[in-house]
Amino acid sequence: FPVNQGLTSGKNLTDLAATPESGLFAVEEKSGLWRYSPEKKAWERPGPLPQLPPGAKKPLRFKTLALDPATPGRLFLATHPEYWPYLLFVSDDGGQTFSQVADFTLAPQAPPNYPKGLESVEALAFAPNGATLFLADWWNLWRSQDGGKHFSQQHKGLQNTVVNAVATLPGPATAIFAATADNGLMASPDAGKTWARTMNGVADGHVVAVGISSRNPAKRYLLADPWQAEAASETVTLNLYRSLDSGASWQALPVAVARKPLPGGYASGRPTLLAIDPADDDVVYLGSNGHGLHKVRVPALADDPAAAVTQLSRSLPRATFFGPQSLLLFPEKPGLLLAATVGGGIRRSQDGGATWTAVTDPELFVFALAADPSQPGHLLAGLPEKRLLESRDFGQTWQERTLPGDRPPALAVQSIAFDPARPGLVAVGTASYDLTPGEGVYVSRDSGATFARVAAAMAPVGVTVLAPGPDGLLAGFNGLGLWRLDMGR
Repeated sequence: FPVNQGLTSGKNLTDLAATPESGLFAVEEKSGLWRYSPEKKAWERPGPLPQLPPGAKKPLRFKTLALDPATPGRLFLATHPEYWPYLLFVSDDGGQTFSQVADFTLAPQAPPNYPKGLESVEALAFAPNGATLFLADWWNLWRSQDGGKHFSQQHKGLQNTVVNAVATLPGPATAIFAATADNGLMASPDAGKTWARTMNGVADGHVVAVGISSRNPAKRYLLADPWQAEAASETVTLNLYRSLDSGASWQALPVAVARKPLPGGYASGRPTLLAIDPADDDVVYLGSNGHGLHKVRVPALADDPAAAVTQLSRSLPRATFFGPQSLLLFPEKPGLLLAATVGGGIRRSQDGGATWTAVTDPELFVFALAADPSQPGHLLAGLPEKRLLESRDFGQTWQERTLPGDRPPALAVQSIAFDPARPGLVAVGTASYDLTPGEGVYVSRDSGATFARVAAAMAPVGVTVLAPGPDGLLAGFNGLGLWRLDMGR
């Protein structure tokens, strides 16, 4: 018989759950909760949808449910993560009537993050006794020990699970700074044991890159991508911020650049990279995924005039930059820049970005660049199909390398990091751009001559960033937060 008989709106089923006593239930994104009738061999609505909260402007959408294994007819139903406000409902009569669950308590020792309560719910799970219920949303794990009446926060660390970039202080300091989606800039003073949100003066939204001056660590920059949509105009604002007090407060230094037609379907136009000039920490380079590369001289003092902006991409075709590792500057070679572009290959400039020369296939997709601190001039670049390019002469010439195993077209090397404390150790991170599984991290102990995959018991999500940390290399994942690579000694 047709299993969807009666489920007239079952275009997007999001969850199923069953117990012998309560029966089989399904959740459809728009039409909500359904119960299967074995007698009629059809799906039926057990009751009306939960009531809209006061002030809600859109119909409810639903994602997940859980059935209490100890109490027949008791179930929980959560709204879809893309629906706001985020809501959790409980029913004690098999879905005929609902009430809202609103008792969510943050842990006293948890860091002050952006989310203050229930967020976008992804999963619900009961313990067999029915008294303990776990709830996972996009930021936290919550636990109820009274059957779902009250929930307490269990996750006390880095809440956001998408890490865009990482920065650390020079020397033996243990601080880590993580640029994350949604939660903004997160700081840990103790190598990742505890975290706090440091967004004083920064508009709420994503932070895509963060930089710390090597000359004056109290001077820091971040590049933000606020939630507030920008009005359509002939310019695009790159939301640059500077701190002169080690991140305690931030000053906005918005940079208006010309809006350009976006090439292909891979250019989003969003900001992607920030790099501090090693010779002058009042100069930063900003790039985006489609609107070019710009050199910005920021005012030396907080009350000085606005920043001076120079476009560096007039002679840089396909100035489309994937992420924070798309630009290399060299303290030992002032004026030398290497740019990794998506659809434009690697470009090299010896005059500070005034002119550029193609040093690879001019249509190559290149996602990341990294320099070996133990071997000046030794560079690696990340490409699609698990390929790498290697240079021994500061990017003048390149030779191709490949990672072991199959090489799917959409599986790319999108992050690279050399370990400054262990010469020869380099890690590369893979990610897929067609929603297929990634392959995590590969590591080389011979400066990139050979690589081996790092075994890890985790979901095959993309690696978003690799960077040196206080005690080894750090890896950020798209959905799994920040990890330390344990490569032994």
